[in-house]
Formats: sequence, C-alpha cells, structure tokens
Amino acid sequence: MRVSLLAGCILILGLGLMPVTAAAQLWGLRGGVNFNNLATDEPTDWTLGYHFGFTATDIMDFYPRERLFLTAEMVYARMGAKIQPEALNLPADETLTMDYIQLPIMVRLYIDNAHRFYGFTGLSFNLLTGVHAGDENLWPLFNKYEFSLPIGAGVYLSERLDLSIKYHWGLTNVAKDELPSMRQSSFFLSLNYCFDN
Repeated sequence: MRVSLLAGCILILGLGLMPVTAAAQLWGLRGGVNFNNLATDEPTDWTLGYHFGFTATDIMDFYPRERLFLTAEMVYARMGAKIQPEALNLPADETLTMDYIQLPIMVRLYIDNAHRFYGFTGLSFNLLTGVHAGDENLWPLFNKYEFSLPIGAGVYLSERLDLSIKYHWGLTNVAKDELPSMRQSSFFLSLNYCFDN
C-alpha cells in the first residue's frame, strides 16, 4: 500500500511538473543523505533519537537576476526518528520511518561574483506518503501533510556539480491528537548535478 501510494504521488507530481521544468532556466538532479529527529513540544517520559535517511530531488531554477534565483524542488525524503517502545506502544525499540514528498519553493542568493557560493531559504509543503515502525503501520497516528522552513548553503565544486547542506525546521505538528505534538528536525547533505535547459 505504501509503495503504491508513493509511486502514484511521484508519477502525478512528475507529470504535473514537466511543463514547469521545460520553462526553467536551469534544472538538476540531487541525491544525498539526511539526519533526522522529531522534536516534542512538551516534556515526555521517553526520548527520540536521530537516525539516517536518504533523499532524491528534482531541482528547477527560474528568473536569474545576476545573484538571485527562485528555486523549486520536488523531493522524496525518507525521514523519522529512533523511538523507545513506550512512545508508541511498541514491543521494542524501533526506527520510526516517515516517507515524504516535499515541495519547497526557495530563494537562492549567490554571495560572490563567480556564482560559486550561495545561501537559500524558503517554505516547503511536505506530503506524508507512508509511516511505519518495524512491521507496525502507524499511518492513522500522523497528519498527512506539514510545513517546514528550509535554510542552507552550498558551494559549486565545478561548473555543473555542487554540494549543499540544508536544515529543515518543522513549522507544524506532524502527530495527531493521540500523540504529543511533534515537529520535524532534519539536516540534509546533498550532491547536485545541473543541466542547461
């Protein structure tokens, strides 16, 4: 079920973004890893720990104005946290795995005339496509979408290849009323290859 839903979301979003990609000045593909946790808004008797995930991204840059770009991305990200059994009534410690399609819109500013170093920030709409811990399907316990604030920086290693680091700060609660309020807290390290359109 999770695989079918994820594949359907990627197909629909990909087809919908094809005309947008054609209109972009630059586009690229990005792959990388992320380091994730869930921050609780109130004290609990259990703790959440960071765990590693991965990410794949389609990037589009619009309207270059010397140092300023508008960047749109479609991101598949595997996120979540290490959880103790008492957190979600599980039989043992597990990794909470959350699959998201993220759609960030960001402003990217180059900080040097050579267009090598840049910083970026914006707003991301994130659609949850699946959530589980071990064999337990936890889909009913979590909200199906959330918003986050991405902020980061990058450097071009060559004309087409760049390395970036990004932090996603969750703005909205990912859990439903049965659980304490939680927000995403994630670091992304990515390698990007750019193409001319």
